[in-house]
Amino acid sequence: MEQKIIDALSAIGLIKTEIKAYLALLDLGQSLAGKIADKSSLYRKNVYDALNSLHKKGLVSYVIKSNRKYWNVINPERINEIVSEKLDLVREITPSLVEKYKSKYQ
Repeated sequence: MEQKIIDALSAIGLIKTEIKAYLALLDLGQSLAGKIADKSSLYRKNVYDALNSLHKKGLVSYVIKSNRKYWNVINPERINEIVSEKLDLVREITPSLVEKYKSKYQ
């Protein structure tokens, strides 16, 4: 099952370090980057980069307590919303692409 999860997260555009950090955080619950680094076997800098990227993608959030950033996973159902939003964008541009295709190839 773990490999299926990794493959699916990769298919939606997450890179290896993002996947490792995300799954570690999902297992740990609210955590500091150092604990996520330990759990994921990633260097702390790579964890920070991955968490910041996941935050931009809307998959993780953080709270600051005593000047320390504690990371949280957003409900994984958010992944469905992200994929649905991307599919809507593709559906929106498909007619234009088909039009261009037909004008050149038919």
